[in-house]
Amino acid sequence: MKLGIKDVFIIVLCIGLVIAFIMGQKKAIDYKKNELEELHEENEKLQLTNDSLINANKEIDNQFNELVSLVDKQQASLAKTQSQLNKLKNRKNEIPNYVNYLSANDVADELSAYINRHRKSTSGGN
Repeated sequence: MKLGIKDVFIIVLCIGLVIAFIMGQKKAIDYKKNELEELHEENEKLQLTNDSLINANKEIDNQFNELVSLVDKQQASLAKTQSQLNKLKNRKNEIPNYVNYLSANDVADELSAYINRHRKSTSGGN
C-alpha cells in the first residue's frame, strides 16, 4: 500500500481533528464542572437561607398563636365585664330591700356614737 502526500496529509488532519476534539471536550468538561460547582454552592446558600426563613416563620407562627390566645382571653374577660355591666345597669333603679329604717331617735343615737368614736380616735384613745 502506497501512501501518497494526499493520504499522509489526510491522516495528519484526522489525527489533528481527533486531538482537537479531545482537548476541546476537556475544556468544555472543565467549564461544566466549574459551573456545576458554582451551582452546588449557590444551592447550599439557598438551602441555608431557606432553613433560616423556615425558622423565622415558625417563630412568627408561635408569636401569632400566643397573640390569638391572648385576644381570646381578653374577649372572654370583656364579655364577662360586659355581662356584669349589664346586670348593674338593670339594677340601677332598684330600691334595695335590705335598708334598715331608723327612727329619729335611732339616727341621733347612731350619730352620737359616731362622734364619740371619732373623738376617741383623734384624741389618742384617752
